[in-house]
Amino acid sequence: RPYYLGGSSLGGLVAYEMARQLREQGDQVGLLVLFDTWSIGYLKLLSLPLRYRATRHIGRLPQQGARGWFVDRLQRAKSQFSLRSWINNKSADVRWRLACLTSKIYLRLGRPLPPNLLDIHMRSILLNAQGNYIPKPYPGRITFFQAHERPVRYYHDPRLDSAAIQAAEFLARPSADPIWQECIQLGWGSLADGGLDIHEVNGPHGYMVRNPYAEAVARELAVCLEAAYRQDAEQR
Repeated sequence: RPYYLGGSSLGGLVAYEMARQLREQGDQVGLLVLFDTWSIGYLKLLSLPLRYRATRHIGRLPQQGARGWFVDRLQRAKSQFSLRSWINNKSADVRWRLACLTSKIYLRLGRPLPPNLLDIHMRSILLNAQGNYIPKPYPGRITFFQAHERPVRYYHDPRLDSAAIQAAEFLARPSADPIWQECIQLGWGSLADGGLDIHEVNGPHGYMVRNPYAEAVARELAVCLEAAYRQDAEQR
């Protein structure tokens, strides 16, 4: 029987590579589902200098109006740069660094990691792997669940083709074309040799698989699984 794999956010990258390696060694993958997993190409776009992304915000002015855009920016700045927010962010960063350092000390001493440090240690490993990961094409179809509620300061389109990038006003300068071409090749639309099915569901990134959104997502996923089961039965 084929494998049915899926993952949310960073876990989607793990599921993708598992599916790719399974197909590479001759196994069948009946369904590969990515729950709002950002492609490596998209992560490269996020790392670009601000001047390459500024025109995207300017492009929102006709839709929101000058007053709406200004109020939105003011509210976001207030939440991001308030003293409480700054303290919380710094505290979280310090706690993360201390936990990573403590876990390294445990490992050097040959002692088992406590559950809380084990979780942080594994997250650190995954984040480092994500930064070094260069995906190879997947010889099949990808089912992508896209979060409807996306942060304004991020642009995410799973297709990540030239039309999507241009629509997002990312092409600010002709000299950036080589960068865009590299990013496009690392988008899910280019990596999925069998095509890309996109399902837009309610909920913000990382929370679509939690209540109160999980029930609706589960119904949509059940439809995808039933279709995959039928296809598997027909091919036998």
